[in-house]
Amino acid sequence: MPIDLDELERLEREATQGPWAGGNAFDMFTDDDAARRGEPGTHIAHTDPSDDKEFDKGRADRDLIVALRNAAPALFAELRAARARIAELE
Repeated sequence: MPIDLDELERLEREATQGPWAGGNAFDMFTDDDAARRGEPGTHIAHTDPSDDKEFDKGRADRDLIVALRNAAPALFAELRAARARIAELE
């Protein structure tokens, strides 16, 4: 099933403007209002600051979400260019 690039771009435009940042839950209290206002560079992805290994996945998930969101515009552009090139070659 092909990726619905139009829908993904719509969702990206409606989301909080990037770049996003991540941090632990205790770092977020000062940024919550900024995030609700949709200010760029605000903390969006929150994880528990525990050193417990159980939370390592949460940190990895947070980092992935932040990285993918920040890369989204470039990924969309590359995919559109690749699709256009493929269409030219067909």
